[in-house]
Amino acid sequence: MEKICNKCGEIKEIKKNCVCDVCLKKQAKIYRDKYKLNNVKEKTCSKCGKIEYIKKGSVCKDCTDKRNKIYFSNPESKNKRKLYYENNKENILKKSKNYWKNNSEKKKTNYNKYYERNREKIIERNSKYQKLDRVKKKKKIFYNENKEKILNKNEQNYLKNKEKYKNKKKEYYEKNKEILLLKKKEYRIKNKNKLKKYYENNKDDINKKRKLFREINLEHCLIRDRKYRKNDYIKLKKNHPYIIAWRTVLRNSLKRFGTIKEDKTINLLGYSALDLKEHLEKQFISGMTWSNYGQWEIDHIKEICTFDKETPQNIVNSLSNLQPLWKKII
Repeated sequence: MEKICNKCGEIKEIKKNCVCDVCLKKQAKIYRDKYKLNNVKEKTCSKCGKIEYIKKGSVCKDCTDKRNKIYFSNPESKNKRKLYYENNKENILKKSKNYWKNNSEKKKTNYNKYYERNREKIIERNSKYQKLDRVKKKKKIFYNENKEKILNKNEQNYLKNKEKYKNKKKEYYEKNKEILLLKKKEYRIKNKNKLKKYYENNKDDINKKRKLFREINLEHCLIRDRKYRKNDYIKLKKNHPYIIAWRTVLRNSLKRFGTIKEDKTINLLGYSALDLKEHLEKQFISGMTWSNYGQWEIDHIKEICTFDKETPQNIVNSLSNLQPLWKKII
């Protein structure tokens, strides 16, 4: 609520006692200084010689921190602590469990506050720690020993929070879509032979998984296939239009005869798309190019209606029977 502060006289948001947050902080500083003067005395540090406020003993805070670092880094002190922990392991664990049960909410709130203040430092420290070789070895050993337990726990967590995981994945993918696609391309280029070997060794399992996924998500797969075909057709039309012409020759003749395609185009026609390209380019009239394919078409010298239905396609669509002609405008 916005009220008038009793100390500064300004209109501000006030929670308690009719005093704003700024005035409360100033008041707290004054009380701290008074506490230091009354209860804590200025002393000279016995190690560094600085004059500071010291509560207990005759050593300042900086010197005590240095001493603790040296103590905890010594191998002798580490061995002592290990021995003490091994001898009193059960009692220590009981005490820690009881403390966590009684003060779980306090610990969580304190940790969340600490994490918000020092978020960047914690992330840097964890990333450095996880990159160490000894940590990687420990993780591998622990995973191999407890593989089944870890997998079961992960499955249970996924089933409980399935929607949360899906939403997180979608959000992360939408934010970092371009980076992820670039990484995938780079990985496939670098590890091309590795992926081929993996596919050859696990061909049956991969095909089974693909079939199951297609059965479950049939509508999604059909939409994806249509998009892929459209994009493939557009790319071919721009870069390689002679391949589309090679395919349309066979498609049109099969439609006329009312038959179905039973083999590959090369096997049915007996020549490749490049052979058709070379043959037609020799017969081009002035103004004809592959960029304006559609204004001109591939014509049969001997018409398709003159052939029987049983005649093979390599005779109907032979190179000697094909020629480029301008389309007639009706």
